[in-house]
Amino acid sequence: MAEQVLSAPSAPVNVVIAGLSFGYPYGFGATARVHALARGLLDCGARVHVVSLLTPSLDGGTGGNEAAAGVYEGVSFTYACGTRVRARAFLRRRLLEAQVPFGLWRAARRLFEGQEGPKVIVAYTDQPTWIAFMACLARLAGAKCLVEICEMPFVSEHGVVKVAAKRWLQDLLAYKLVDGFIAISTCLEEYVRRHAPSRVPSLRVPILVATSKFEAETASPDVKRPRQIVYVGDLRHEGETADLLVAFSLIAPDYPDVLLNLVGGRPSDRASLAATVARLGLSDRVVFAGVVERDTLPRLFRDATVLALPRRSGLFSQAGFPTKLGEYLASGRPVVVTATGDISKYLAHGRNAFLVPPDDPACFAAQLRYVLNHEDDAQAVGARGRLAAARHFDYRRHGERLNAFIRGL
Repeated sequence: MAEQVLSAPSAPVNVVIAGLSFGYPYGFGATARVHALARGLLDCGARVHVVSLLTPSLDGGTGGNEAAAGVYEGVSFTYACGTRVRARAFLRRRLLEAQVPFGLWRAARRLFEGQEGPKVIVAYTDQPTWIAFMACLARLAGAKCLVEICEMPFVSEHGVVKVAAKRWLQDLLAYKLVDGFIAISTCLEEYVRRHAPSRVPSLRVPILVATSKFEAETASPDVKRPRQIVYVGDLRHEGETADLLVAFSLIAPDYPDVLLNLVGGRPSDRASLAATVARLGLSDRVVFAGVVERDTLPRLFRDATVLALPRRSGLFSQAGFPTKLGEYLASGRPVVVTATGDISKYLAHGRNAFLVPPDDPACFAAQLRYVLNHEDDAQAVGARGRLAAARHFDYRRHGERLNAFIRGL
């Protein structure tokens, strides 16, 4: 009888996710994306550590991120500079910035040391110097380097010469050093094909959301909640809040019981919008809720009559894929959203969301009006939207894909 040989289980993947554009564990789109990637890998048995490369901000605010290191929902994290307290002295602040690369190196060494499984550093940034640094650090650690690309590189940069120089560094240096890409959209997959060597693989991972966090609660029939249109995001996003305010102004006279709730933004951002709100005669109808804890978002979404996400046409919208859309859908509430980028690849108008063309506040207003007038149908669309979120965007579905992609490197 032939002797059976049982293969040993594979050693777990070891992943460091590092970037400049997110605080941790609390924040908006970038933070949610990083956390979902980490949780998806963690659920597959990977060892994951998140490193924020931010230094304490000018305003001294932390956004709830007071700890320089810790564990959140099973994911360990550190701030590479080692502190969340802003130094008073100019020289001390420069020293904190200088510590960031060394802090990243120490975090990677701690995670990778003595581990047999695949090792990867995920660069969550479009800055070519940082990508090159992380790729070199990965080489020294016997690891691979992936670039997470969630928006068109340099789309928010100003200056033709500056952008040209960064793109030159990206194409001729940074992208030639990395081992793979994670792209959030079809547009960004195509960008990688144009700018990276053909041998470098990529994986499209759309928006990710922990759908179980947003499971709808059964409301008591005796509870009467005010009707409200809710928007959550960065109030500085070009066109989103401006178009939403115009759309709301078109329907507000017909629905005196409906409020518009804008969640997010710094006090200065809210102050700059207040003049527009006053000019439109909506001062008593628009609520500026400010920044809220991410853990309160599920309840906030479930209390909404409709969740709104207007986006303008352009390269930013074409390439990006807003994480908050996945969270909106996961709540089971009706969603009105512009059909930009990959959104229409996953959603169908009138089935699991209400899709409108970009740059058309009047059309957006018409869909808001429909939801307010046809709440039973809107509820059904919202329920199907939740199914779409679970099918396409649940982080657990994509964790396995990402884990296999890393092992395939």
